[in-house]
Amino acid sequence: MKNDFTLADYVSDNIIATIRSLEDLHEAKFTDCVAHLGLNPATDFRHADLSFVNFDNCDLRSYDFRGADLRGATGRNVIWDATTNLEGAQLSGSIFAYERQRAQFFEAHPQWRQRLSRLKAETWAAASIWVAENVGMDGRNRDEAIEVAKALFEETHDAVLQTNILLFMGRAFDRRDQHRDYILYLIARYGSDRRVFNAAITALASLFTNDIQAFSILLRVVCNPKDDHQTRVRAFQALMRSKYFRQAIPEISGLVAGFSEELRRLYVGHVASLFGDYYLDAVREPHTKTFLDFHDEVTNAKIHEIARYNLRHEMARESEGRAYQVGAFNLPEPKENKVEARAAVVRELIVDLGTKGIPFRVQRAPAPKKEQAVEQKAR
Repeated sequence: MKNDFTLADYVSDNIIATIRSLEDLHEAKFTDCVAHLGLNPATDFRHADLSFVNFDNCDLRSYDFRGADLRGATGRNVIWDATTNLEGAQLSGSIFAYERQRAQFFEAHPQWRQRLSRLKAETWAAASIWVAENVGMDGRNRDEAIEVAKALFEETHDAVLQTNILLFMGRAFDRRDQHRDYILYLIARYGSDRRVFNAAITALASLFTNDIQAFSILLRVVCNPKDDHQTRVRAFQALMRSKYFRQAIPEISGLVAGFSEELRRLYVGHVASLFGDYYLDAVREPHTKTFLDFHDEVTNAKIHEIARYNLRHEMARESEGRAYQVGAFNLPEPKENKVEARAAVVRELIVDLGTKGIPFRVQRAPAPKKEQAVEQKAR
């Protein structure tokens, strides 16, 4: 009786070949994968599980998602319209959630659709005043006014009015999920509009650091060198505050090489802090407020510099009632044997961080002095 079954015993060669071909498409967008697999957008995604799919840069017109699970689906620069069938689909927490909620609102309240039409005919100043007066905490019909203001943002072509609406909407939401869904929608629809996109990312970074959909989008921003540098820094600072950061380190570690120097140093400091003060001291650049850059090799000279600096700080802290700052008073240099011992510890901690998600390159440790003497004698 055969006991050494292989995958080929259960799956056809054609399916195995298709699966292997997908390995070359791990960074391809959703619609490219659909085309590669020969799937039909009009029939093959009905009632499909597409939860948390990334639809970046996808044209979803004529896709039939009837009954599909699209919860948590995100994306930037996504195109969809009336030909995209979302009937009966689960949309909570997705880029499509706000649009469905908006359609339901205006269907139930046609009088507010009429108000929207009148506002579109007003000057940007008059429309801005109406939004400011009605979406605030004291505004009459505040909930309805919020829906009208969001729709006005969509349907106006006036950039000044759009900017004012985003500003006035900052404190307009009572429910966090509604606010999040609206921001996800803006990123999907207006991902190529730098002004709207940066404002949306700033809102996510400020308000939704512990939301998994927001975390996913912020991570993609950090890893995209084409995005504005300050927006990337803001997004990365938000990632570091998130409860999801530690479990995402394996994924992030594979992307950090593409970070800017500032982001690389922030990453080193934050990962080290997760494992305790000893690790943090081991990667702190002497005499600065930054951390090591893993782009540069950690040399023996740098390791000894860190060790000496740490020892001097400890000596300063031990001084009775005096300032902790090294250099505020004269302290003797630490003994060389102590520096050597501490350098060995620093090296061990840095090497260990290399197994925890920081791709350090560490110079080989010098041979002990006795071994050096033996080598010199042999020469």
